[in-house]
Amino acid sequence: MRFGRILEDLDSFAGLISYTHLQDPNAKGIQKSHMAIVTAAVDRIDLYNTTLSPYLDVKLCGHVTWVGRSSMEITMNVEQVVNGIQEKMLTARFVMVARNPYTKGPGVVNPIQPEGQREIWTFNIRVKPENTVWMRDTQLKTISICHPEERNLWSKIFGGFLMRKAFELAFADASLYCKNRPTLTVVDDIIFLQPVEIGSLLFFSSEIVYTEGSLMQVRVHAEVLDILTGSRNTTNYFYFVFDSNNPNMPQVIPRTYAGVTNTSLSAPWAKSTKSQKQLRVQSMA
Repeated sequence: MRFGRILEDLDSFAGLISYTHLQDPNAKGIQKSHMAIVTAAVDRIDLYNTTLSPYLDVKLCGHVTWVGRSSMEITMNVEQVVNGIQEKMLTARFVMVARNPYTKGPGVVNPIQPEGQREIWTFNIRVKPENTVWMRDTQLKTISICHPEERNLWSKIFGGFLMRKAFELAFADASLYCKNRPTLTVVDDIIFLQPVEIGSLLFFSSEIVYTEGSLMQVRVHAEVLDILTGSRNTTNYFYFVFDSNNPNMPQVIPRTYAGVTNTSLSAPWAKSTKSQKQLRVQSMA
């Protein structure tokens, strides 16, 4: 199935959801709003299974997950039955904007009232508090070519080379975040999942997954790209803890449930590292 047609259907579906949201709740019957709806942005599309079958029905479902004064975030899922099970194939978030055709300016959209813990979290997470940074905005990426001079005795890429590249990216990420030269305090949970072959393209992506006070934890994900097949496989996860020595450093907050998971996993580390730092300060006093 052509992905371009899926994009067209998502855009049309987002417009339909937006017009449904703009209906007057006090009006009798179904009345189309006089507002003009335009697509402002595609925030993100996550594909869970790219093998959409053209021979099976495709189900689109979606709803409004956030509204501003004239903008609406529409979250949609594409589902298809696979082996008798209804599976989610992708999730898309579109930002739609209402325009007043008479004034040529922005139109005012209906507010929404979230209900339940999940809806309240989904709605409030779009509002960023002061002195905070979205976790997604802390990402840095780089790519390296694995040359033969970096091989080990078994003609695989030397693990020390991978650790050096991961640390350098994590240090750069932490420096940009705190606008200072941070101090490395902990190297934790370096996981080697599979060897890296000579000649591979190695992708590194770093992200600050937790902050508390002056401390921050940076996670680096390494994946190798097979040039012949185009497939990607995760090879390593690296975790580094840095101290910015700035207790008023902006705190990172997640915007997705995956980010919340990373934050919750890193919270126990923060308490341990913070306690160790306090003990070092007391011993130096």
